[in-house]
Amino acid sequence: MQRSFMPDHREGIASETVGCRFDHGERDGCRDGGIDGIATGSQDIHADFGREWMVRGDGAVPVPPCMAGRSCVLRVGVTCLAGGEGAQTRATEPHQCKSCDELSSIQWSQHDRPPNIKILHNARFFLRVQLDSMDTPSNHTERPDSPQRDGSREVWNSGFCSLMVMQFAGAMNDNILRSLISVSVAIGGIWAATKVGTTVGTPVVGLCLTIPFLLFSGWGGQIADRYSKRTLMIILKAIETPCALLALFAFAFESVNLALLTLVLIATQSAFYGPVKYGVIAELVDRRRLGPANGWISMSTQIAIVTGSLIGAIVSELYAPQGTTYDLVWVPGIFIIFFALLGLAPTFFIPRLTAKEPGLRVGWNPFATYLPSLRDMAKGPILGVALAWAGFWLIGMISLSALPDLQKALAPAGESLSPVRAIALVSVLGLFSGIGSALCGWLSRDGVKAIHVPLGAAGMTVFFFLIGIVPVEFWLLAGLAAGGGFCAGFYLIPLWTLIQARAPEGERGRYLGTANAISFAFMTVGAVLYAVWTKVLGFGVSEVFLFNSALALIGCLIFVIRRHRLAGWVQET
Repeated sequence: MQRSFMPDHREGIASETVGCRFDHGERDGCRDGGIDGIATGSQDIHADFGREWMVRGDGAVPVPPCMAGRSCVLRVGVTCLAGGEGAQTRATEPHQCKSCDELSSIQWSQHDRPPNIKILHNARFFLRVQLDSMDTPSNHTERPDSPQRDGSREVWNSGFCSLMVMQFAGAMNDNILRSLISVSVAIGGIWAATKVGTTVGTPVVGLCLTIPFLLFSGWGGQIADRYSKRTLMIILKAIETPCALLALFAFAFESVNLALLTLVLIATQSAFYGPVKYGVIAELVDRRRLGPANGWISMSTQIAIVTGSLIGAIVSELYAPQGTTYDLVWVPGIFIIFFALLGLAPTFFIPRLTAKEPGLRVGWNPFATYLPSLRDMAKGPILGVALAWAGFWLIGMISLSALPDLQKALAPAGESLSPVRAIALVSVLGLFSGIGSALCGWLSRDGVKAIHVPLGAAGMTVFFFLIGIVPVEFWLLAGLAAGGGFCAGFYLIPLWTLIQARAPEGERGRYLGTANAISFAFMTVGAVLYAVWTKVLGFGVSEVFLFNSALALIGCLIFVIRRHRLAGWVQET
């Protein structure tokens, strides 16, 4: 639970008064820049002085007094501005920090006078007050809808385990359907001879998946903030079941148009579900456990993607245009319905959760939330982190497009490539990405490690470069794809955790929805670039991976150059 104290933005001064902003929907009083009353259901309460704000000249920021029965720790971080004269902070007592990119702590108790922090010269800084957990029976009452009643906010509580099952089943469903339709409209598939198969083929499948995310992620973020995430998960998972029934009839009656409509509906449901499922992690587990939680979620998702794609490919081989029995045409739909119901059941085991911003007005324009969210994200590190996250998916989409073509080169001359063999290298990449994510999360069990991001980018640089220059042999390429995927996990988990942790509670859904839309926009660009490079400019697959290696190297260099700032963001998280 957080209380955010937002400074006045004035020329020459950081803040004269401190106002209250409530990200969680409660209305505790504010008095003299402090907190009047006790927050319930939380062991660590963070009073967040903005995300990051600008100071020109000298400014003083008043710090709220400690609440009764608690001692306080003030964490101060300062970063020099480019071209500035330097930055320093001075605390009246008892500690000073004077250099750029420095993090300092100041302790005081309820009986001491709260310190004033003096910001000198041009600086970008953050302040955070952390109150300890000296709760007493008289001032702490657990909220009935708090996840704490579930027992623990460690990673493996029943709420998070339920989320894991939901996420696994949902990813399985999405990828069974995507794999089935992709193979079915490809050469030799049941719909290859249709207008869809002969004109646009598999690219239309990609559009059916990406366009809903670009259109509806903004709405998904708004409703994630406006309503209880538990309620939304129940509704969205219930919607998945009729979509699965539609898929059943699409394959039973061999209707390509109905199958594509089902894919659009499933993708739309996923676009709304994304900000909810990733936003709820921060409500189910402790802030310090976000790294491990994201690692396990990522691993389960990647396993589901690989397994779902394999199931879809295997079923598509059985579901052929000639010789298909009447009983067999129902098999794809039965798989999809099973996983839809499997994903719905665990939603009822998620603990009751309150809306973070119940007064939010959800607009009719799905794009209206993007610009305000981008402006707010740009005030701190979140926009840069989201762009770094999206940059990975640019590389990822190019790689996912190139690996099947690389797999085709392994097939003997004149021999067609089976659907299962066609996704072999992609499956290796995805599986080891999940393993890398889980290991990175485990290593982050005591907090996110800033070093993981440039290490992951450096690893991707090396492995993608080697894929571009080595001979085309399956086991060699599979080993390099495994290495690249493993390093990708180390790159992704810290970035996604930073977005979740640094986003204000009342805006977390909108921030995640905007970050999701950015990543899918980059994925679309990646798919277009690959098509242009290979079909128009005539580049080979090897050259494409060398380009991917160059992109990863740029990302690595950026994070190495700005390692001190990244470390400050991580420490603040």
